[in-house]
Amino acid sequence: MKKTLSLMFLFLFMATIVFAQSEKAIDTVLANLSLDELDRMKITDLRSKDNPKSEGIFVYVPQDRFYGVKRNFIWLVIEGQAYPLNGPSKKLTPSLTWPREAPEAVWDKTGLNPYVATEAIEIVFENNE
Repeated sequence: MKKTLSLMFLFLFMATIVFAQSEKAIDTVLANLSLDELDRMKITDLRSKDNPKSEGIFVYVPQDRFYGVKRNFIWLVIEGQAYPLNGPSKKLTPSLTWPREAPEAVWDKTGLNPYVATEAIEIVFENNE
């Protein structure tokens, strides 16, 4: 019984940590949204997903159609810094630097190509279509 309770508390503790990290990643992106675009994006529009390749948390907008045009909004947050992964995301967060401008030692931890967002978009949006 004690072992079961210990495992249950450990699971709840780990779930709380994961939730807090996801919320912090979303807050990092929100803090960098340009004021013009902030009005168009509701806080509830942003979601997060762990990077299954390695480190970092994806932050994204699950909706991908805006005025009949398909657009993916996606960032990767690692070590407290958010990086826009494509042009539409950069337009929403112009103050953020591109992944290719990240320190190599930091970006290498993601397991992703800093020049091409195709793999990241597939990871995040493959189940949303």
